Amino acid sequence: MNKYRKGLSVKSNSLFFFNGIFALTCSPIIAFAFFYRWEIRFINGALHFVDKPAWAFSVNLISFIFLVCSILAIFIYRKESNGRKKSFLFLLVASITGFIPFLSFFSAIFALISGILYLVDFNRLVKK
Repeated sequence: MNKYRKGLSVKSNSLFFFNGIFALTCSPIIAFAFFYRWEIRFINGALHFVDKPAWAFSVNLISFIFLVCSILAIFIYRKESNGRKKSFLFLLVASITGFIPFLSFFSAIFALISGILYLVDFNRLVKK
């Protein structure tokens, strides 16, 4: 039993570290993409917002990875008290708001908060 718990602790430490670094790395990318995702063009004498598909794809891909990471963390830690549940929920909310084009800036903010909480939990677990 002790050997199993030690293996789970190593997995949990690495998952906390991965989620924290990934969230902190991708949140500026999402914020940058939010501001450069659309461009204004004159089409038939009227202003239109035109979506750039490369930025939309990158934001949706990052949001999907956030969703997978948060669901994985929720399933692994649902019965344990290793970390705060807020970090999982912030990453889940960041993934959901990332799929909505006009809320992707909030996705960057939620991912930044989640990354900070994950790394604080990682430091707390490493010191134990």
